[in-house]
Formats: sequence, structure tokens, C-alpha cells
Amino acid sequence: MPAARPTSVLTIIGLLAAALAGASGSIGSAAAQGIMYASESGRQFYTINLATGAKTLLGNMSIGNGIPASMAYDCATQTTYVASTGGFAGQQRNLYTLNPITRQTTVVGPFGDLAVLMHGIEIDTRTGTLFAVSTHNHELYSLSRTTGAATIIGPTGIPVGPTTFNALGYDAFSGIMYMTDTGTDSLYTVNLTTGAATLVGPLNGPIGIGALAYNVDNRTMYLVDNDADNLYTVNLATGAATLVGPTGMGNLIGLVYITPTCPPPPPPECAADFNDDGFANSQDFFEYLTAFFASDISADFGGDGIVNSQDLFDYLVAFFEGC
Repeated sequence: MPAARPTSVLTIIGLLAAALAGASGSIGSAAAQGIMYASESGRQFYTINLATGAKTLLGNMSIGNGIPASMAYDCATQTTYVASTGGFAGQQRNLYTLNPITRQTTVVGPFGDLAVLMHGIEIDTRTGTLFAVSTHNHELYSLSRTTGAATIIGPTGIPVGPTTFNALGYDAFSGIMYMTDTGTDSLYTVNLTTGAATLVGPLNGPIGIGALAYNVDNRTMYLVDNDADNLYTVNLATGAATLVGPTGMGNLIGLVYITPTCPPPPPPECAADFNDDGFANSQDFFEYLTAFFASDISADFGGDGIVNSQDLFDYLVAFFEGC
């Protein structure tokens, strides 16, 4: 048996082959476009045609007894991550890396908390941090990319329901993290410092959001609905979803866009953008003052672990300087 090629080489070969075969439904030059992949709860792994929504089976993922619930791609290192939510009661759920060509997974490590159900993971390309939201408490976590260990950042503020799920999607150009919630059927932005979610707007259609993924080649957020089995695009300004087409019967709960061309880095974070929605406006000012007068640690603008008048002064300076 010939030696296995490095994942990065396999990824590029697979991208080119699938693009030339038209499996990805991408627009434009095959060499410049990536592929949208999707995973199902039964471990099936697909490509998604972005023009029609149709899925094409590649085979099953090798992930032990886990269920591949969410995926994220780091273009800088050409690494695809998978979070598992399956397994038996009392077993650890793990973070994996995935070779999308062979569909083989490699265990990074356990999340460290038996209660977590990471149905949404995504990478912030500014810092390389892997973030996740757990279904069991709707809190934002950071995940170690070397051990898999999950560290709580803070609550999203969205009520937890018995069957509610969250998905994450990152706009690599604006540097904004987005989240959907099946309990409210809406789109949110997420403050990566505090975990707090801010409503963008209702999706107006999908009610079984399985996963989000951002296509950096056409700058579009995509969503799979595993209730009606459809692919949608999402308006990031309003939250409204637009139907692309049916994916076919199934239960898609993972979505990731893999491209050989990395986008430019997003603009530096704006210090005055307190709610992390990409803008510094009166809402940020109001939310900062509310946190400050409540002595909330999120108002610790200087990062010294203490909320005091110096933090307020520094924030005011940053706010009036603008972004």
C-alpha cells in the first residue's frame, strides 16, 4: 500500500477533482473555488451543490461511536475540525481533525465536561481561536486545538430549551461570529469576549437549523435546515434566509466550506465595539455603561481584572475616537 499523502496535498487534490467534476456547484474557476461539505448524523459525508442545494454522497466518516455534529475549517493551517456529540451515556465527547478526502478522523481530545453538546464550532481567523456553543447551557466556549479541552467564556443569554440547538458561522472578512438558534429561529452575532448574543433578525423560514458555513469565495453565509431538508443563504444584515434548493432527505448537522485560497485577514478589532457586532455606536455605549455600573467583569477595559473609573475613562476615549 502506498504511503498516505499529507492532508494538505490530499485536500488540494480533492478540491480540484471535485470542482472539475462539478460536484461543488461552485461558480468561476475551479482552481479558485472551494467545496461545501456536509455531514449527517449517521456519519455520511457529502458535497453540497451551492447552485441547487443537492448533496452528493462521498461515503461514511470514520469517527468511532461519535456523531459528527459540527465542522470548522482553518484555512491558515488547512485543518478541518469536527465536534462529536454521540457516544454512550457517561462517555466523553471529543474534538477531532478530519481528512475530507479519505473521511478519516483523528482524535484531538475530549472536551472535559460530559454535559457539553457542541452543535456549533467555528474558528476566529483573527486569533486562530476555535469557539463552540453547547446545547446544554447555550454558553460560549473556547476549545484547545491541541487537547480538545473546553473552557467556558460566558452565556449567550438565549434561553435553553429541551430541543434547541445552536450553529456558528464566521464571516472572515468582517471578523464577526454569527449564531443561529432553533428555539427562536433567528440569527445573532456573538461577543467573543463575553459570549453574549445580539439579535440580528428572524430567519423567516428555516426551523430546523442544522449548521452554518461561510463561503469566503462568494462572501455568502449558508444554512442547512434538517427539518425541511433545504439549503439556504442568509442575509447577515437582517437574518432573512433565502431558499437555494432541497438537499434531499436526511439529517445534515455539519457544514463546512473548504477552499485552497485563504481570505485576507479581517480588520483589527474595534475596541469601542462592546457588543462585537462590527460597529461602534450608541448601543455599545449603553451596554458598556450598563456593565460598568453593574461592576460586571466585561467592563474591565484595561484587562487588569478590576472594574474601576480608569476602565470607564479608557472606554470613553476609545468610543469617541471611533473605529
